[in-house]
Parts: sequence; structure tokens; C-alpha cells
Amino acid sequence: GAGGTGSLTIGTGGVVTVDVATVWQTGAVILAGGVLQTDPITVDGSVSGFGTLGGVVTNDGTIAASGGTLGVTGAVAGSGTLAVHAGAILHLATAIGSGQAISLDGGGATLVLDDLADTQATIVAFDPLST
Repeated sequence: GAGGTGSLTIGTGGVVTVDVATVWQTGAVILAGGVLQTDPITVDGSVSGFGTLGGVVTNDGTIAASGGTLGVTGAVAGSGTLAVHAGAILHLATAIGSGQAISLDGGGATLVLDDLADTQATIVAFDPLST
């Protein structure tokens, strides 16, 4: 079957642009201030860090903000987890599907929703020091 193991790290000022991307279950994209621009992207593994994830996302894995602000510019569907770690910001620009679980893990975890009316995700964990 298809798939692979490995990771891609995109640092500050780095931009990776592809037409279609898949992060396999055993794969990871680590944003360290960079941009991954793709439309669409399927996340079965993980995307984490801070920077920008651009394009429509099917998230059946984990997208986690840590170390700064992680912006997601496209709609998010699928049955995955959107996590915000302590001190980080997850900025979601558009619709978030009902299959997404949002977890705010730790003090200072901040969730920004630009399209509240089209956000159907469930908040499954909320630290009292989060916003």
C-alpha cells in the first residue's frame, strides 16, 4: 500500500508549495516558522509547530500548534484532532467540520476562530488558563 515514514521540517522564511499533499500515518510535517501551501492536503499523521498551513485540509490525524501561532487558512474536514499546546495560538480562518476534536492543552493555549458560524468541531479538552 501507499505510505511512508519520515518528516519534513519547514523553517522560518521557508515555503513549500505543492499541488496535492498527503502526510501519511507515520509521517510528520514540522513547521518552525515556515509555510506549507497545498490544496488539498490530507493529514493522517501530524502537522505541528508554528507557521502557516494553507489550503483545504482533510485531517484524520493531528494538527497541533506549539511554540507560536499556527495559522490554517483552508476549511478543515475529517475526523482528526486540532490541538493547541501551552502558550501557542491556533488560528483557524474558515469552516471546521463536525468530525474535528479541539483540545486546548495547557495555560495560555489560545484558539482563534474567524468563521465561528461554520465551526462545528467539538472542544474535548479545555485548560482553565486557556482562551
